[in-house]
Amino acid sequence: MLWFTFLVMAVAAVIFATYPLFSQQKKPWGVIFGSVILILAVAVGMYGWLGSPNTQSAVAATSLEEMVDGLAERLKSSPDDLQGWQMLAGSYMELGRMPEAAQAFERVIKLENGTNSYTLADFGEVLWAMDRDQISGRAGALFDSALAIDPNNTKALFYGGLASANRGDTETAIARWENFLALTSSENVPANILDFVRRSVAELKGLPFEPEQAAASTSVPTGEATGTYILANLSMSAEAAKAATSQATLWLIARDADNPGPPVAAIRRSAATLPVALTISDQDAMMEGRNLSSLARIELIARISVSGQPGATKGDWFGTTIVVPEHGAQVDIEINTQVQ
Repeated sequence: MLWFTFLVMAVAAVIFATYPLFSQQKKPWGVIFGSVILILAVAVGMYGWLGSPNTQSAVAATSLEEMVDGLAERLKSSPDDLQGWQMLAGSYMELGRMPEAAQAFERVIKLENGTNSYTLADFGEVLWAMDRDQISGRAGALFDSALAIDPNNTKALFYGGLASANRGDTETAIARWENFLALTSSENVPANILDFVRRSVAELKGLPFEPEQAAASTSVPTGEATGTYILANLSMSAEAAKAATSQATLWLIARDADNPGPPVAAIRRSAATLPVALTISDQDAMMEGRNLSSLARIELIARISVSGQPGATKGDWFGTTIVVPEHGAQVDIEINTQVQ
């Protein structure tokens, strides 16, 4: 049984570590296959190191967190194990343990002599996730360095565009983001990210933003359309637009109009995607058995949240409407009222 557990965890780790690499336009096959071999080898090695299925240590180390911590402990005595440090840095990143990921990436970059574009971009993303102001500091410099090595690194192009725009280098920001759009598609990048980039490029060029096929791409729910779904065309007033930054969050919330209470369903996006068409459906229900189809009337609330939380706080902007549930209803909501 324990062998099966390790096999499942090893396969999951392989997918976890290599999936982002397959989304790159230029696939680093050597890194991919090396990661597969390394992860499987480490899984087998960990089994041997932990002991047989009959020992308490083998039974105890059954979580990914414990495996990662075990790897970190053993790397203390292997400071030059590049592949081990690469695995540790990526694992910390995926687990959301950003401070530890940053320390591990520092070690990886030193061992690689700063020559791996993907490592530089990943480290920059970690620093940016920890502190958005780092886009003007070391994170921004890391994205620049990554692009100097590989001009087609899509992660570095995205964040490098942010860094360029932030420092007022409009020409470079446009060039990086247009290259990003040329190398990506809705198949490997979320639609809200693509819309954000297109919107930003349009603004930098002084052109109106026209979402590409927004209504067509969101006119039906993701997956099989079952039950009630509503297409909400969201726009905002000029005043509200000032709050729709890349750091703010857009919430589309559905709740019972006749018995106001906790949301029945919710969708979260970056506020920078506005204006946008979103479909909210039974598939977005927050609790099994309580969905849009069960309501006589639905209150839809579109909110720009500065704090990122779904609840209203002072300074947020919102718009609302009442909808009678039906299969394929369509409404327009303008976000134009500020929470006082």
